[in-house]
Amino acid sequence: MHSLALRIGLKTVERNWLKILRFPSRGFSASSNMYKNMEKTFQLQDKLPSLPVPPLAQTCKKYLESVEPHLTREEYLQTQFLVNEFASGVGKDLHRKLEIRGKSMRNWLEAWWEDVAYLAPRDSSAPMVNIGGPLSITDMWPVQKRNSD
Repeated sequence: MHSLALRIGLKTVERNWLKILRFPSRGFSASSNMYKNMEKTFQLQDKLPSLPVPPLAQTCKKYLESVEPHLTREEYLQTQFLVNEFASGVGKDLHRKLEIRGKSMRNWLEAWWEDVAYLAPRDSSAPMVNIGGPLSITDMWPVQKRNSD
């Protein structure tokens, strides 16, 4: 009984797929009625707000929260000292420049993200683009000082 129903169901599915394959203009083509009322991918892009630049204090706080579980007490205190030194020194100037960039662009991070995440790594991209998968950072860490030549 079940096998007969299954065979009938499979025959119907086969027929429908054959119709789609034989007559693509009536199937799932861009001109079909199925797509007429659908929204386009970036149709509402201009209505989105620009990416805000987070306050420096918030960034420093989140950084400390993210590294704390991985450090010993002494390492954390040293890191906290360095973060506070950064925030009261060169960090202010860098953050000011970032705010200027944020005012002149809709997404101040996009170009940097494309460069670092997609263009800089020389590994094959398929397994390395997956954020849940492994990432080879051996060529990026520790940061090497570049020659200015």
